[in-house]
Amino acid sequence: VITIVDTTPPTITCPDNITIECDEDTSPANTGSATAVDNCTPVNDIAITFADVSTQATSGCGQYQYEITRTWTAIDNCGNVNTCYQIITVVDTTSPVIASPSDQTLTCFENVPEPLNTPADFVAAGGTIDDNCTASLSEFTVFSQNDDNGGNNCPGDARILTRTYFVKDACGNTTSSEQTFTYLESTQAPVITSILPS
Repeated sequence: VITIVDTTPPTITCPDNITIECDEDTSPANTGSATAVDNCTPVNDIAITFADVSTQATSGCGQYQYEITRTWTAIDNCGNVNTCYQIITVVDTTSPVIASPSDQTLTCFENVPEPLNTPADFVAAGGTIDDNCTASLSEFTVFSQNDDNGGNNCPGDARILTRTYFVKDACGNTTSSEQTFTYLESTQAPVITSILPS
C-alpha cells in the first residue's frame, strides 16, 4: 500500500512593507500582492486571500495617518495553509494649497480689517483652501501675522501692511500666503472752509 499525502503548506511571499500618502489607493493594486508556490498544487490553483486590521481613527489626524496590517493567506488544494504579513503605513506629509483674500487699497479714513481667524471666515472673505487629504473645512487651523512698514502716508511713504496667513491641516502640515493692505498716499492740501473772526 502506497499512501500519497500532501501535508506541506504553500510557501507564501508577502509584498514589501510600504509607506503611502493618505490620498493613495491602499488596495493590492497599488501596494502589491502576495505570491505562493506549493510542492503539489499548481501555482494557479493556490487560493490567496488577505484581511486587514487598521488603526485608522474616525477624527483628527488619525483619519489620515495610520497603519494597516495586511495578513495574506495561501491555501493549497489539500487545505494546507500558510500566512505572511505586510505593513502599510499611511501618512499625510503634504501641505495645503491656499490663496489669501485679495489685496486691498485703503484711504487714510479706513482701518486695516481684523485678521480672519477661522477657515470659514477665510474662505468667505475670498480665500481658498485645498488639501489632498483633510476633507472638512473645520479641520483646518488659520492664523496670521502682520508686517507693517510704518509709513506715514505722505508722498513717497505710503503705509503698507502685509498680512501673512498660515493654514494648517489636520496633521499639522502648514502653508502660507500673503494679503497686502496699501494706503493711498496723501497728496491733497488742506482746504480752509472758514475763517474765525479776529
